[in-house]
Amino acid sequence: MVKKCMALLLVLTLALWPAPVWAAEAGTGAASGRLAGNDRIATALAICEAGWETAPVVILAAADQANLVDSLSAAALAGQENAPILLTYKNSLALGVKARIQALGARTVYLVGAVSDAVAAELRDIEGLQAEKLAGPDRWATEKAVNAKLTGARGTFVVGYNAIPDALSVASYAAAHRFQIILADRDGTADASRLTGTVYVVGGPAVVEDIAGATRLGGADRYATNAAVVAALDFQFDRSFFAGGASPVDALAASSLAARTGSAVFLTRGAEVPALSDSAVREKIPAGMGVIALGGVMDPETITALIAAPAPPAQPTQPPPTQPAQPQTTTALPEQPAATQPEAARPEETPEASGTPAPEESTYAVAREVFDLTNAERAQNGLPPFAWDDVLYEAAQIRAAEVDQFFDHTRPDGSSCFTALDELGLVYASAGENIAAGYRDAAGVVAGWMDSPGHRANILKDFGYLAVGVVKKADYGYAFVQLFYSAR
Repeated sequence: MVKKCMALLLVLTLALWPAPVWAAEAGTGAASGRLAGNDRIATALAICEAGWETAPVVILAAADQANLVDSLSAAALAGQENAPILLTYKNSLALGVKARIQALGARTVYLVGAVSDAVAAELRDIEGLQAEKLAGPDRWATEKAVNAKLTGARGTFVVGYNAIPDALSVASYAAAHRFQIILADRDGTADASRLTGTVYVVGGPAVVEDIAGATRLGGADRYATNAAVVAALDFQFDRSFFAGGASPVDALAASSLAARTGSAVFLTRGAEVPALSDSAVREKIPAGMGVIALGGVMDPETITALIAAPAPPAQPTQPPPTQPAQPQTTTALPEQPAATQPEAARPEETPEASGTPAPEESTYAVAREVFDLTNAERAQNGLPPFAWDDVLYEAAQIRAAEVDQFFDHTRPDGSSCFTALDELGLVYASAGENIAAGYRDAAGVVAGWMDSPGHRANILKDFGYLAVGVVKKADYGYAFVQLFYSAR
């Protein structure tokens, strides 16, 4: 089997879910099922259908991945107004969304963040409907515009300025209890004058600094933070919701529905629910808890079996990533591709792996092994380790799925591989990509990359962050992607 490697110096998500298959009235006890559509917009419509026959107020957020951060504070407003959260791409109003807003009998639609004036104008053409934009010139101004609509916030969650999964872990609680969600500045600080009620800091100290009198709900990654949130907050567990952790947009749409039953949202990672490794979480889950799977996560029956099974051993966690030095200039541009492509590693020069991983092996575990082996190579060359970045991991997984089908640094739509970072809102001074396909394990692919000058150069370059995407190939081995970047 041919093994391939390519490297590039510098650095859409398309979600294909099953058709809608489940709808149930909120508050019906421990019913289990799936809320899903053929994309994130349709999944949000399915969630809305499950919870609302009528709704005077609707929240409309941008479905574009790069603009999700604008909507992190929307859950509390949705909870206050008992409003569903619908999604549309920012520059056009999806026909199904327009029809649903009309069917709900909505009188007010709040358009959050990047949703365009053209969408607002189309909504205003509907008789009796008021469309109000809640937006500002950046994510912080948008967050303030949304929170200004809250009447008497009872508490505050402070989240990292780019910490979408952390915010969505607390979103259903914020909606149920009218807690504002505010964004920390880039340096992790928060304006103390804006804090009200009980204050929680969400995530690790690398994204939000300690705040006097606040309780931290955080862990080494988004999954550990999700476990800390579920364990600490006063959720009801007759029913819980489960959303994909790699790109948890479905958790945003579900937050106001979950709030109606006081339910938690668990983040899944492939065929795992990492929070179930936390004994404090396990103690809170009753027998027969209803399971609502969102989008394309594993089946509710599989999740129920994981809950019923003995708690898996806790995995050792990585220390919180060290923040890179602040960029020296705000005008740095991404580095351009090298003039020549690195030579592909030849199969006969690449050490064979020791064996094929078992089918149930987590691709995330393989990704972290590649990460660790890469840092080991840097240590042997006297270089500091890369830090892992969860948002970069989302981009790497997107790219690995693309590389599995189209082995090139150019994406299937003809754009640069680095647009995967742009779409997730990552701002970088320089970035890089290594790709490979057909290797059976982490050791083999790292050895192959280190034997190729171009790949080796990326691995030993002074980037600050690395994440690894891994997709199991249908025919043989894995598709691997390393994405590197340095913060601007």
